[in-house]
Amino acid sequence: MPYKPKTCRRCGEWYVPMGSNQKWCKGCAATANLEAKREHNRRYSAANTDIIKERERRHYAANTDIIKERKRRYYAANKEEIKERERRRYAANKENERNRERANRAHAAFVAGLAMFGAMAPDTGTKEA
Repeated sequence: MPYKPKTCRRCGEWYVPMGSNQKWCKGCAATANLEAKREHNRRYSAANTDIIKERERRHYAANTDIIKERKRRYYAANKEEIKERERRRYAANKENERNRERANRAHAAFVAGLAMFGAMAPDTGTKEA
């Protein structure tokens, strides 16, 4: 039983559907399906952030050695490309990088100062007998 012609929801062209649930013509189907899938994934990720993070933690814990080995091999095979990409990123964001380095140095000095003052804790007022 052939289906009645419909108009495509994206482009408005007339087409004869191949199934009862078809919403788009063949020309728009691939793009429309990708967009629908992206939107679904976006909504799912926003609604299930904790579940996704827990799944990723369990996966990493179960496969730590494999993941580290894969990263090591990737870095070894692409060392120059990675360094060049970092050089370009640093050059493009030079001011941001300098600010980050300054902040890191300031934080390190602050932590060192806290440690120094922690070593000089005030007297508690108790006397040994």
